[in-house]
Amino acid sequence: MKRCVAALEEKKASAIEVIYLGEKSPVTDYYVIATGTSDPHLRALRIELEKAIHEVVPAGQVRIQNEPNSGWCVVDAFDVVVHIFSEEQRKNYALEELWQDGERISLA
Repeated sequence: MKRCVAALEEKKASAIEVIYLGEKSPVTDYYVIATGTSDPHLRALRIELEKAIHEVVPAGQVRIQNEPNSGWCVVDAFDVVVHIFSEEQRKNYALEELWQDGERISLA
């Protein structure tokens, strides 16, 4: 999770949030949510994130769903799922509200 956050920070993602779900979700332990400014920025964030994850997780264990120009990319590394959104799509999906009972992890 820390590698994911560092990779997103390196490429200037904004409004990065980490939500710890633990036993509350059968899907993952952590959701990392970040915002990019444009489609090229979202692509750069995804590429940097892939590099960081592949340092510790074998490529075959990482799933990526990325529809070009959709404003949303999901990188699933099993224990950590990262959602990278455009500002508009982040408001639309409102994952922070969906997982409001999760524990917010401070990035400071």
